[in-house]
Amino acid sequence: MVAPVSFSDLAPGRVGGLVLVAPPLPGPLSAAQELGWQTLGRLAVAAGSPVLRGLVRLAGLRLLELKTRSYATSEALAASEFAPVGGDPSRLSPDITALRAEELDLIRARPGRLPDAVTAFASTVSAIYVDRRPVREAIDRVAVPVLLLWGDQDPLIGRPVIDNLIARRPDWDLRTFESAGHLLPLEVAGAYADVVGQWWRQVASPRPERACTAPPWERFQNSGYLRLACRDLACQRLRDALIAVWAKSPLVRWCSRS
Repeated sequence: MVAPVSFSDLAPGRVGGLVLVAPPLPGPLSAAQELGWQTLGRLAVAAGSPVLRGLVRLAGLRLLELKTRSYATSEALAASEFAPVGGDPSRLSPDITALRAEELDLIRARPGRLPDAVTAFASTVSAIYVDRRPVREAIDRVAVPVLLLWGDQDPLIGRPVIDNLIARRPDWDLRTFESAGHLLPLEVAGAYADVVGQWWRQVASPRPERACTAPPWERFQNSGYLRLACRDLACQRLRDALIAVWAKSPLVRWCSRS
């Protein structure tokens, strides 16, 4: 959920509202935890990313095959998909289960992209625990309505993280799903869609277009998100790819005409 917050910060005129679902954003840390992440944690993120990328290249397809098999029975699904993230797998509809299996098949068809997921994960960990300041500042600058969704049985995003976000941004709208885990759109798809749809109808309004105050690729290149993501060669490559995509995006062409 770092990316939606950063996009809202970099292109506020193109965002009408944000829906953050169990967002992995910075939460409170004790002094000891802060010190640990700034020393050993920083080293682990920098050194671990290249190692994990190599392991994923070697064993990624095998892991995906094992995960695909987990969708064969509800018992296997509960053990593989829901055990780490909480929630009740019996709530999944057959359509959602089939869609999830199709997504895995698409990933298996493009194994070369698996190492990039490691880089994205490392950047997220860094933003949450190591280089927290750019994301916190972006949270403070969000100027659009925000809907924050969280399941009270989520073992990955604890209540202190949610309380910290609401204390920082009391204007954000929090909706808590009882007895739900981390995968809200999968576990409680109907209730999730109803809440988001109702909220959006309440807050949606025409937003006037604004001219860009600086070329978007310069704002993106100079932002704190790229500084925190470029601790190793893999992250530098990811940064360069993001800049190339950003420079060709419709938003850049729109801003160039403004």
